[in-house]
Amino acid sequence: MLHGASEHHVAAVRIRVDAARLHAQPDQVDGGTPERLTWRLSSDEVQGWAPDVHVIQRPQEVVNGADPQLDRAVEKALQRLPDEDRVLPEPAPPTPAPRGQQ
Repeated sequence: MLHGASEHHVAAVRIRVDAARLHAQPDQVDGGTPERLTWRLSSDEVQGWAPDVHVIQRPQEVVNGADPQLDRAVEKALQRLPDEDRVLPEPAPPTPAPRGQQ
């Protein structure tokens, strides 16, 4: 589950990814370029995370301007909306501040 997604009751819509960490020398605070980068697979990230909804993002669709992940996420969000429109009460009109308190 995507970090924080369960607290907000949202679904992660994407493909499963495998992740790794890229480590650089930490003493480059002057904006310099690291001399050496190392690639380490960390045991807590090798598996990635499983999405709630599996959507394949094909390169040709993306080149043509489509976004299958976004389309599926919007579809899932619309399914969660209530069937009826909620009518909100009309807000009170603004009132001017009393003299001297502006």
